[in-house]
Amino acid sequence: NADNSRRTFDRVAMYGFAGWISIVILDLKDKGGILMTYHVVFAADENYAGPLKVAVYSYSKHHRETSRIYVLHSFLSKETSHTLERIAGFFKNELVLIKVDDTRFANVRSHIDYISIATFYRYLIAELLPDVSQALYLDADILVNRALNPLLNLSLQDCYAAGVLDRCIQNQENSGYLKRVGMGALQRCYINAGVLFFNLDMIRENNLQEVFFQNDAK
Repeated sequence: NADNSRRTFDRVAMYGFAGWISIVILDLKDKGGILMTYHVVFAADENYAGPLKVAVYSYSKHHRETSRIYVLHSFLSKETSHTLERIAGFFKNELVLIKVDDTRFANVRSHIDYISIATFYRYLIAELLPDVSQALYLDADILVNRALNPLLNLSLQDCYAAGVLDRCIQNQENSGYLKRVGMGALQRCYINAGVLFFNLDMIRENNLQEVFFQNDAK
């Protein structure tokens, strides 16, 4: 049965947008008793092939026959692509490899030296998944150690995204970090960008993708 209890989450922010999120935890099955399809997105290049394989495996292990897994990339070797397909297939999930044109990010600036262009691929998720209403973005170096159904079943309503406050960054000892990377104003509402649940319908409706690029070009 669906859990109709409402819960209020922490205030979250994504690239300057914030809002209170009230959600309803839904049952995994839809009205017809068919397992829902979850949409999960990773972004990486061949340099991150090792962690990416582990991340896709760890997610798939806990979500059999439920998910369409997207990998946004500019280049993946045949070996990496084949391995990802085998992992997804073993757990009876679907794998979709989407090649991204890096020239679209020519004007995007990163304030962090070790960040690659692939980290900005998430800006394009709403465009690249035009028929998907909500999608979970996970960093390629993440390890999933339990089922994420409660998260995947969130109803974002009129919020752009859900995220988790990054307590480490908020620690006073690390307060200078946000200023160094140009995000000093987000000291109290900085979220971990490695786990983001996107409301793609809202992002498309308000053309937020363009805002992402404009903000990073400044």
